[in-house]
Amino acid sequence: MRYMALFLVMLSTTAVAKTVPNTKAVETYKNQLEETKRIFNETQSTLMGATAVFDMYKNLGYLTPEVVAVSRHFLLLDEDAKKLYGQNLLLTPTPFSSCATLPAAAYSYWMARLSSLKTDNVKAVNAQGESYIKQGKECKFAINNPPPSHIEESDDVEIIDVTQ
Repeated sequence: MRYMALFLVMLSTTAVAKTVPNTKAVETYKNQLEETKRIFNETQSTLMGATAVFDMYKNLGYLTPEVVAVSRHFLLLDEDAKKLYGQNLLLTPTPFSSCATLPAAAYSYWMARLSSLKTDNVKAVNAQGESYIKQGKECKFAINNPPPSHIEESDDVEIIDVTQ
């Protein structure tokens, strides 16, 4: 029994993971935080303000300059996000990956709402709305929770054979 306890103690000491600095993620978080907050808040406020524009469009039945302005604003926010985070999130990782596509999700939701007046596709509007809400929550979480300063580094490398 004594040997078993000694063996378990020795085994547990070798299983301790090595921690390494998470400098790149922490620096990226700090560098992108304020602009991320701006894009998030502006996307939220634009979407909230778009309700009155949608109601006007619904009542008038034709495209107004306000509808075009809301659409254009979402597209500009999406351009801002692409400038901040890059075109390809796999090549330029960021702690704010869910925030990077939030303006595009808001635009998709906005367009689904507009087209629902002609197609009466409530499911599409609800799906786009749920997608936007999910991304918004994930973005808010990323804003409020910076990445850890150190992460565990694993020595276990697993090679997956895709030829079989």
